Amino acid sequence: MPEMLRTLIAELKALRPIVWVLAAAAFVMAVFLYMHQDWRLHERLYEKGMHAEGVVTAKDVVGGKTVEYSFRVGEKSYRGQSTAGYGNPSFAALSLDDQVIVFYLPEDPSVSTMGDPKLRVEDQHRWMAWALILFLPGVVSALASELKKHG
Repeated sequence: MPEMLRTLIAELKALRPIVWVLAAAAFVMAVFLYMHQDWRLHERLYEKGMHAEGVVTAKDVVGGKTVEYSFRVGEKSYRGQSTAGYGNPSFAALSLDDQVIVFYLPEDPSVSTMGDPKLRVEDQHRWMAWALILFLPGVVSALASELKKHG
């Protein structure tokens, strides 16, 4: 094994538990934020969004369970992509030309989501709460251990 790798392993082993817990918590939060990049969008749509009736125009657009929809605001038609549920049927239950709930920003209707943004925000808050519930005891335990060591 190269000396540099041996040194790195030795340094990693010497790290205190608090560092590992904090690193794990940071990693989980980074994954959460990556998976929920649109949480601010959903909060804006919840606070300021307008309701419209949309129509499913395609499924599996990006691969996975993405639905493409269209809706009208006044005389203009808009399109969007989103996941199913949140007040609309599940992905499996949706068919082309099904009507769906859409919310959009009145100042820019091209910014939209399928489903009720309130339900999406609640779901994202629930995930964030679980992340905190699962990692907070570890952080507290590691901090308590460090405090005992230092006095």
